[in-house]
Amino acid sequence: MRVQSRKEKQFKDGQMGWLHPLQDRPDLKLPSRQEQPETPIINCRRLIEEWGQTTKPEDVDALAKDLHVSANSMNALQFCWSPEHRAWAIPMKDGYDTMVGIRLRAANGDKWAVRGSHTGCFIPRIDSKPLALVAEGPTDTCAGLDLGFYTCGRPAASGGIQQLKQLFRRKGVRRAAVVCDGDTVGVNGARIFAEQIGIPCCLVITPCKDLREFVAGGGGKPLIDSLINQAIWKNA
Repeated sequence: MRVQSRKEKQFKDGQMGWLHPLQDRPDLKLPSRQEQPETPIINCRRLIEEWGQTTKPEDVDALAKDLHVSANSMNALQFCWSPEHRAWAIPMKDGYDTMVGIRLRAANGDKWAVRGSHTGCFIPRIDSKPLALVAEGPTDTCAGLDLGFYTCGRPAASGGIQQLKQLFRRKGVRRAAVVCDGDTVGVNGARIFAEQIGIPCCLVITPCKDLREFVAGGGGKPLIDSLINQAIWKNA
């Protein structure tokens, strides 16, 4: 009697089966390991224009009052209400004033970005000046604008260096004062910015938590001017 081989026994017990080439089943498609979900491409300008048309001026005024900034500075940064996100939307721009992303701010202060956004800076729609104030985030940028400075905002304590470097070169900005919080993260981020921006730069550490709190507490332009004049400037 012929003894079953090991492979024959496995096949009989259901442990093995026939292998069919995939070419014979064109209806089957295996997912490629290289395929990754695509990041949606968003038209930032179109979204900001659409939301801007439905944003009520009285709502902008109410938010301005709550943040202790002016509606004019918020309009310069194109704050608008996004109904679908139930949040305020602020465009982020590159060094050529092109919108590359949208920052969102909820009523409780939570911050995130529209999916598909690229990180950019907060650049106002006003004429530039030889001296620029560089703030952190959109609301501090509004505070700087309210003080009368040409103010641009970094997306965070670090970042935005190359974008603002391009912008300042295009706009004829010759000096920059970087406003930062007094904590380690804020100061270190400002120092890195000052080292790489490519024009004479100084650090301005506010006596409050941030520039918006400084303005809300009654701080004015003369004190910031004094801090700028007394600061140690780093040449390009």
